[in-house]
Amino acid sequence: MMTGLVEFFRPVMKREYLVVLAIGLVFFVVMTKLKVTRIDEFHEDTAVMFQTTENIAARGAPLSQVFQSNQLILEGILTEPAARIAVDPLSPPPVFEENLLQFHKYLILYVLAAFATFVPASTVLMAAYVLSFAGCILLAYSLLRIKALPIVAAGLFCLLLVSHPVWSAGLLSGQFYPDRLFILAGFIFMNVVSRVKPSKGLLIAAAVLCALINEQSAFMAGVFVLAYTAVYWKKVSEERYLRLGLGAALFVYGTIVVNFFLVSNKHEYSSFLPHNLGQIIGAFQNPVFAHNAAWLILINLPFLLIALFEWRAAVVAAIMMLPNVFGNIGGAEKTGWSTHYHSYYLPALFWAALLGYEAAYRKAPIPKWRAAFYIATAALVLVLNSVDPDSVASPKAGLSNISHNFLFSFKEQAEAYLGSGRPRFDLAADQIRRIVPEKSVVTSVESGMPILYHNRTMWFYPIGVDRADYAVINGANGAEGVTFGGAINFLGPEETAKVNQIVLDRMKKDGYDFKHATFIPLFGLAVVKRH
Repeated sequence: MMTGLVEFFRPVMKREYLVVLAIGLVFFVVMTKLKVTRIDEFHEDTAVMFQTTENIAARGAPLSQVFQSNQLILEGILTEPAARIAVDPLSPPPVFEENLLQFHKYLILYVLAAFATFVPASTVLMAAYVLSFAGCILLAYSLLRIKALPIVAAGLFCLLLVSHPVWSAGLLSGQFYPDRLFILAGFIFMNVVSRVKPSKGLLIAAAVLCALINEQSAFMAGVFVLAYTAVYWKKVSEERYLRLGLGAALFVYGTIVVNFFLVSNKHEYSSFLPHNLGQIIGAFQNPVFAHNAAWLILINLPFLLIALFEWRAAVVAAIMMLPNVFGNIGGAEKTGWSTHYHSYYLPALFWAALLGYEAAYRKAPIPKWRAAFYIATAALVLVLNSVDPDSVASPKAGLSNISHNFLFSFKEQAEAYLGSGRPRFDLAADQIRRIVPEKSVVTSVESGMPILYHNRTMWFYPIGVDRADYAVINGANGAEGVTFGGAINFLGPEETAKVNQIVLDRMKKDGYDFKHATFIPLFGLAVVKRH
């Protein structure tokens, strides 16, 4: 298998590729440092991943107490009216650790935990995160150069990939989830599957890597290889049954995991996708759902258009997008570009666009057609960077948005978080840790959890306000006075304001010393001690 890999990359193993690798390595290091330093963008789920990885490394057990608090907050308190919160004791159950792998089969965490025995878990997970995003671009560049496309053509395509908001916003602002690793693992798997005569060892290894990420990765890898085999039926005649068997195995593995090994997450699979035509029609009759689905398709349209030059690949990519078009996780699967819900179709979209891009280049043999090819690619890059992907309600486009694209944003964030400003973030986080000692019980808003999860009992605010030693909540002491808050409610801003006032009044009666609260302006947090 290793010999095959060496032969595969031999055409680009020269000075050019060493330069590309050097640039990639510098970017990897800087981006990893940036992700680790940007603790203000982490939330409760990140704390769960950090804690679980540490527990696997230390004890071999995929357990997390913070995960218990997450499950509790999701059981109904987010949709309870203020009147119900007023009489709810908000008391947590006895403290215990929940098995994260009963929610999703994140077996890849065992692999990452091996590195976390001698490197902080936060660094290991963020390095894997960055490697997935950056590695996808590096592999795309390598594949195009192996196929003899010029440096400019390969570079333009990579710039197009970087311009996709799922890639750029996901890398800059997203939290770590193992699902993110499918961006690279899936891209590798798809390119191996689509080779005329793939190495069996490499094919199986790539499939196992996808399955290790979680059961969703196994499902989507299985869907891909089955769809690819069906669409390219004649092309894959020699290895057809190997692919079919592998796709079936991945699909069966995912089905077994969902039905027999997931204890706390079966509802997500039963509620995510519509079960009949009536539900599909009903969903698209909702103007917000329909609008966001259209926005999802429009953002991905440039890549699908390129893929049409290899139309079979475009068909496969479109199939891989269907769960995001028809599914529903509160809208995050469509326009929440920084969320991990886009991780499963993105590698297929990039794979199909790469094949279409190569085919388009081959169809432009004479100089004037080749010039049109470059102009069209540059135009697509310009269009993607001119659109503000976050302006979903009223789409906005303009050249001014180019200043907010990934390259500019990355430069700004690197200067802000890794330059002279970095000590401020480290000191602010350390200040919170000093105020809230280890072994204490804490009720905290999400942004405080990644800072305090280690060796403390954590509850998702306002759960546990009557038991906690400390509360870490949203707070500010500014010119307009002192403000506190942080309780979340899905019934609207008016109900949220009532809930916050009720909880704060209860905390004051319960002995929380708001007069001596410590404000952490950099994070917008306040630490309040309970006497």
